[in-house]
Amino acid sequence: MNLMAQPAGHITNLHRLLLVVMLLAAGFVRLWSAPDRVFADNIHSLQVILNGDSFVQPVIRLGSSDAVTLSFDCMSHVYERYTCHLVHCNAQWEPEDMLESEYMNGFNDRPIRNYETSVGTMFQYTHYEQTFPNKDVEILVSGNYLVQISDSHGNVAAHACFYVVEPAVSVSASVSPNTDIEMNGRYQQLSYTVRWGSGADIRDAAQELITSVSQNGRTDNAVFGADPTYVRGNEIEYSHCSDLIFPAGSPFRRFEMIDYYSNVQNVESIGFFEPYYHATLPVDKPARNYIYDQDQSGHYVVRYINAANSNIESDYLLTHFYLETPFRTGGSFYISGYMTNHEFSNRYRMEWNESRQLYTAVVPLKTGSYNYQYLWVPDGEKRGYTSLTDGDFWQTRNSYQIFVYQRSYGARYDKLIGFSELVSE
Repeated sequence: MNLMAQPAGHITNLHRLLLVVMLLAAGFVRLWSAPDRVFADNIHSLQVILNGDSFVQPVIRLGSSDAVTLSFDCMSHVYERYTCHLVHCNAQWEPEDMLESEYMNGFNDRPIRNYETSVGTMFQYTHYEQTFPNKDVEILVSGNYLVQISDSHGNVAAHACFYVVEPAVSVSASVSPNTDIEMNGRYQQLSYTVRWGSGADIRDAAQELITSVSQNGRTDNAVFGADPTYVRGNEIEYSHCSDLIFPAGSPFRRFEMIDYYSNVQNVESIGFFEPYYHATLPVDKPARNYIYDQDQSGHYVVRYINAANSNIESDYLLTHFYLETPFRTGGSFYISGYMTNHEFSNRYRMEWNESRQLYTAVVPLKTGSYNYQYLWVPDGEKRGYTSLTDGDFWQTRNSYQIFVYQRSYGARYDKLIGFSELVSE
């Protein structure tokens, strides 16, 4: 396993126009499928956390004391000079045609100054953290923000994302298993209504307002720009929309390894095999029936029970995943969840083991509590499906995130004017 740095593409930041052009050339517009993305092999545990809460979406209220903390580990004790470049994006995560001075005060491309090397770990790493806003960066407008993390050679190591909202609308929503496709079957249908007061500057809601809906933070099956059902007065309704029918999935599988010895859950074994610790999970099989479990909608928390600071004292374990299902052609199985940033990349793709007749993957993970699921991604597609692995059951508890953007005629950028998250019960 190669955990050393690998060049991921050279992008300079000397000129705004050059940045936009090169981001587009590097496939930036494809970020709708995975806004948070790691490109360098030596970067792990990329997270963006709002106000210290790992279980909420990183949505800052404009002008408030809210802050997001971006963190990641570089798998070495050798200091690497990482810089952060903040880019304002439209609702589809494409770069806006804006000057930096229009969306931020301060300085871009400043180095990350908050870093510490790991203590007492077999995997040596350096933990980096950067908070936004900060003394160098004041955020001026709402919308989608992408942080481009680059190393000292100009190689893009990772992208991380957060949101800034200026609340101008309210969102009420509901989820039902009685969908326009079937009743109490494999799907859940989302309905929601957006309302605003007389002081809101919304003149043509059907044309100006755009919504984006995610399930459990995933972007591969997110719904962008659903057509409203009704517009009346100061509200716009989205109901009986076929686009808002989601495969229900099943509860996330989960495990916990906060100690090397006894404090483990759903872990078959933990052992030390020179030079690292290994964790072996039980063999997973496709779900046949719905089984209730109180999951965390795909989130994870880094924690080591004996640590004063889990960020630098949690060791990495080479975690072995097994999925017992027949060999299939025409696609790939991936491990998915916040711990993988919902990426469909090779580091999370499962390989067929002919001798054991199952799929396997090994992922370096810090000690902590994890949710995960298996997704099947057909060749040529960017969307994953639970039907072949975890199944789809209407009873499943899912979280849905609803973002409301305003794209006014002649405006310079897409405002984020509303956000709501609900959980199906």
